[in-house]
Amino acid sequence: VTKSVDRDTVIPDRDLTYTIVVSNSGADAATGASLTDTLPSVTTNSDPDSPMYTSTTFVSLTPAGGWVCNTPPVGSGGTVSCTKASVAGSSTQTFTLVVHVPPSAVPNSADSFISNSVSVDDANDTNTENNNGFAVTQLFSCLSTPIVSTSGDSGAGSLRQVIADACDGATITFDMTPGHVTSPITLTSGELLINKNLTITGPGAKLLTISGNNVSRVFEIQASKTAIISGLTIANGKVTAGNSAGGVLNNGTLTLISSAVSGNSAANGAGGISNNGATGTAALTIINCTISGNTAPSFGGGILSSGFQGNATLTIVNSTISGNGNPSFGGGIYNDGNAGTANLNITNSTVSGNTAASSGGGIYNFGNSGSANLTLNNTIVSDNKGPNAANGPDIFNFNGTAAGSNNVIQTSTGFTISGSNNINADPMLEKDGLGNLVLKDNGGPTRTLLLLPTSPAINTGSNANLPADAFDLDGDSNTAESLPVDQRGFARVVGSTVDIGAVETNYAIVATAGSGQNTNVNTAFATALKATVTESGTAQNNIQVTFTAPASGASGTFPGPSTTAVASTNSSGVATAPTFTANATGGSYNVVASIGTATPTSNFALTNNKLNQTITFGSIPNKTFGDADFGVSPTASSSLAVSLAASGNCTVTTPAPGTVHITGAGNCTITASQAGNATFNAATNVQQSFTIAKAATTTAVSATPNPSNSGQNVTFTATVTSGAGTPTGTVQFKDGGTNLGSAQTLNGSGVATFSTTALTPGVHAITADYSGDVNFATSSGTLSGGQQVGSIIRFSSSTYNTTENAGFTTITVQRVGDLSQAVSVDYTTPDDSTATAVLPCSTANGVASPRCDFETTLGTLRWAAGDGASKTFTVLINQDNFVEGPETLTLTLSNLTGAGVLFPTSGTTTATLTITDDVTEPATNPIDDTDTFVRQHYRDFLNRDPDASGLAFWKDNIDKCNDPARRPAGMSVAQCFEVQHINTSAAFFLSIEFQNTGYFVERVYKTAFGDISPPTVPVPVRFTNFITDTQQVGNGVIVGVGSWQAQLDNNKTAYAQAFVQRAAFLSRYPALTSASAFVDALNANAGNVLSDSERAALISELSPNPADPILRADVLKKVADNATLQQREFNRAFVLLEYFGYLRRNPDAAPEPALNFAGYNFWLNKLNLFNGNYIDAEMVKAFLSSAEYRHRFGP
Repeated sequence: VTKSVDRDTVIPDRDLTYTIVVSNSGADAATGASLTDTLPSVTTNSDPDSPMYTSTTFVSLTPAGGWVCNTPPVGSGGTVSCTKASVAGSSTQTFTLVVHVPPSAVPNSADSFISNSVSVDDANDTNTENNNGFAVTQLFSCLSTPIVSTSGDSGAGSLRQVIADACDGATITFDMTPGHVTSPITLTSGELLINKNLTITGPGAKLLTISGNNVSRVFEIQASKTAIISGLTIANGKVTAGNSAGGVLNNGTLTLISSAVSGNSAANGAGGISNNGATGTAALTIINCTISGNTAPSFGGGILSSGFQGNATLTIVNSTISGNGNPSFGGGIYNDGNAGTANLNITNSTVSGNTAASSGGGIYNFGNSGSANLTLNNTIVSDNKGPNAANGPDIFNFNGTAAGSNNVIQTSTGFTISGSNNINADPMLEKDGLGNLVLKDNGGPTRTLLLLPTSPAINTGSNANLPADAFDLDGDSNTAESLPVDQRGFARVVGSTVDIGAVETNYAIVATAGSGQNTNVNTAFATALKATVTESGTAQNNIQVTFTAPASGASGTFPGPSTTAVASTNSSGVATAPTFTANATGGSYNVVASIGTATPTSNFALTNNKLNQTITFGSIPNKTFGDADFGVSPTASSSLAVSLAASGNCTVTTPAPGTVHITGAGNCTITASQAGNATFNAATNVQQSFTIAKAATTTAVSATPNPSNSGQNVTFTATVTSGAGTPTGTVQFKDGGTNLGSAQTLNGSGVATFSTTALTPGVHAITADYSGDVNFATSSGTLSGGQQVGSIIRFSSSTYNTTENAGFTTITVQRVGDLSQAVSVDYTTPDDSTATAVLPCSTANGVASPRCDFETTLGTLRWAAGDGASKTFTVLINQDNFVEGPETLTLTLSNLTGAGVLFPTSGTTTATLTITDDVTEPATNPIDDTDTFVRQHYRDFLNRDPDASGLAFWKDNIDKCNDPARRPAGMSVAQCFEVQHINTSAAFFLSIEFQNTGYFVERVYKTAFGDISPPTVPVPVRFTNFITDTQQVGNGVIVGVGSWQAQLDNNKTAYAQAFVQRAAFLSRYPALTSASAFVDALNANAGNVLSDSERAALISELSPNPADPILRADVLKKVADNATLQQREFNRAFVLLEYFGYLRRNPDAAPEPALNFAGYNFWLNKLNLFNGNYIDAEMVKAFLSSAEYRHRFGP
């Protein structure tokens, strides 16, 4: 069991309430439980067994459920006993017992106690150690330091009860811990009467309100009693039926400290406080308090201090009287002497914002037939309202006196005050946007009115007016010192002079953003200037801050432009200046933020950076001696003038733009500088250097005569010129890099000469090297075309270009120099007709292939004596659809005959032909295209591009297959195309042109030499010999065009005449060979095709001069054209020409499997088997469809 009591101390004639808790901590029920409590008695110590001298009496018992109890009668002593059959396990049982301490229980010593014990038991309890409970309350006759412990209106621990229980002179405090006093304490049974001397110390006006609940006055102090009340808000007091003093009625002596009297009302006068000395003496002292929002219809909305027929003294220090009002006199304070004496002393207080409908909105000082004395020091009376100026909106004095010094009284009517340093002005108290005073929490225990920084009340009070700290407001035990704190508890004097009014302002302004920054002149600072305004450490809203920049020198402007700007603080106390822009002068300075003349300022340390200027000076190209004067135009980013200076071999004018004059070859440096001004720093110098090259020279070389003959005197002339003047020095003439004599000195015109007769035949690369001098550069000249000595044969270019789809390209060979004798030269392209291994035509290696990309071209160019015309030959270009890129082949000139030389190298000379690939290749194998098919046959068999009519004829011969009316009956389109391709192809071999060119050449070789080496090489001619001679015989021949017969006969005759003069032919048929032997040898080679008469006629023709080339050529030609020979050799030539034409190789060359004539023999045997019927033998068809042929053009 446990027992507790509701109070630790008690006085007689009071109730005590005990709480008894019985617990069964076990799991099992307790059976036969009993409880016994003997009502407590007063003892001389806390031991319940000590001697008793009086007993408490029973009031009531509230037992726990299920218990059966016996109690003494009410008002009697005795014992309480209770029983219960079973108390459940793990349960608690609570009893409430109330007893009364009788009035007779007066303590007989300081060691008197009321002790009470309780015990429990049950039938099975084996542990009785915790079966007793005990509670003790100390008994006093009165309480010297009572504590209010509940917010109730009455009863134990209530303020009302504590006042009643308190000893005279006691100090009452409040227990604000959780579960005890909470604000407000609302009175429901009338006012609190202080009928003894008491000190009531509250926790703070913000923390605890004593409310009259709008039905009663809050406090009344009896006459001759002294009370000190602090740390409370006295509110909502109300008296009716003509009574006064809604909040507090003081009939004695009352000191009110750090409290608020607010929202009280009275039916007569004194809405807030009445200091009533009507028949006696009343003294009211108000320190650090706020009297606000109180109303009364008659006298003193806030405070009525009435001497009437007695004496009333009202002293107000560090307090605010605001927002009080009445429809009559003295909205804030009514000081009524009437037939008695009323003294009103106000020091460092603020009486503002009160209203009276009649007179004295702030203070009404009424002497009438008595004495009313008003003394004001360091006090503000302002913003009060009355009906008009004459009735004293702030102060109205009627038959009283008013004196004091260092006051700010806004109006000057309705009163006269004696004293010094009183001013009539607006004290600049904080107001809202509607012009209403703002009574708010500015720190401290009560609400106050704050002076704005511009207030004339700041630092204009008198320290001598400050009273002594009689109530030790700062707690330092020094009551002799001057008033140390303001109403809020903050320092009363900030700086050296006290402020006027209840609040001592301690404004501070701090530059919180933007200080210490810098920016370029004429540029806005990146961070806005922000000043934070606080008052006593609290941020202040809506305070105007003036930002002031220097009027001259380094400074800046706010928008306007202006050197000042005003901004209001926000709720965080921060005032943000508008954008501040540096002026054009560099340097450091302060922008000052201020809020009033008597308040601190704060500086923003700012720096206007001079602008860094740069010089833009473009590089100066290197120059050459002799160049014209030129301008340089460096500029500064500041647009200030740039100075120029030169060093080296030049001069310059200054300032920029300047003109540079070159004085000689070498080097020159131009330096650009800008020294800066108030806005710009000096720029970094920029130098631009350039070299002055020696003046360029040109050396021109000429020769007289050119061409020249071997041994002829030739004079070379070198002329050296320059735009900068006439060079001096020497010239060294050279032939192919080898000096010709010694260096020759230039004459005054820059000319040097050298003569020689020692040049050998050929083209000499003559150069002249000028040595240069101090200001002129070396140069070399080359004799254009070289010095041509003798007869020169050369390509017209070292490179030629054509495209894959061009069909052919023409190559030009030139003859220059000595033309006195006939000359000839062989020309060739690459040939791989005898190769034992070949790359596929699809190979993209940059090398053109004669089987794939072009037709092997071989031949001889001839010039007669005096013939200097250029000669040409044609290289035929094949089409394919391989993506190969550019491919090259080498063109070669060789075997020069006659008195001439090849250039640039002797023996052979070459040029390069590049074939550019198609941009877009054909989608399919080009040989399947009729146009390409026909064109390729012209190239492969006739060694030329087609003539238009021939091309059209043969294309039509194939494409007619697309026309049902012209297509042979019974054939499909595919069958027709196959036959027409074969027939067209065979037709080229059978054509008049080929029979008299290519076949003619084959028969000439057969007649002249027979087969080469049967059976290994059973043919009379190899590919290269065949191509060379066929191209010669067919040169310029197009059957059906012009005098083609005559051209052909001439070609055949010329060819035969040249043929019989070849070394191989003369080796076989020496000049001493007889006519008969010559004819018989040819006939034998041809297979004895001559009849006797034909033989005899040829011998007869040759007999006059068997060694004569013309006769020999005619005999050879006639045997080759023998009809029998043509018939017998036809099949052999046909097969051989399939290899030469379609495959562009010898029959035993790669890719022939065994590199022999097996393939050739196969087709020859098959053609013979079918009696020359190439269609039945399928020979042409086989070659046309072969992979080797088709892969020349595509896949």
